[in-house]
Amino acid sequence: MTLPYERTRAVLSARDFLRRLSNAYQPDGIKGIRSEIRREARAILRHYPYWWDIGRADCWDEEEAQKCGDEGGADEVKQPTPKPDWMGKPYWVDPPSGWRYGFPRLYDPSKDGPMWAWMIAHGYPKALADKGMPCTFTEHTEEA
Repeated sequence: MTLPYERTRAVLSARDFLRRLSNAYQPDGIKGIRSEIRREARAILRHYPYWWDIGRADCWDEEEAQKCGDEGGADEVKQPTPKPDWMGKPYWVDPPSGWRYGFPRLYDPSKDGPMWAWMIAHGYPKALADKGMPCTFTEHTEEA
């Protein structure tokens, strides 16, 4: 029998494997893979859940997600923590090679809409935004 934490670990390990498979230029990237396979890995990663999504996987919608909290739905074992609180407020987004296009920029999820559309609207190339490459997110504070 597979326990909930084992399922969670398997999903997170698969995400890490797809990330390493999709980009050979990262320090831990897998080398010698055909470009078609890299493209497929990037396409899968585009909508693959992050660790904060997994804790609310049993919730049907955003309202129910608030009720689920950190309990992880019906599972008895506590799931990973949900998305950090600061990600509901404006935060800095720095995509790969973003310095070429004026990034990092401050992204406000409540006003700016989908992040990929916002990035393209601010000059990031559509071809790069469509690849689903990992961005760096930083909390917006007065010091930042």
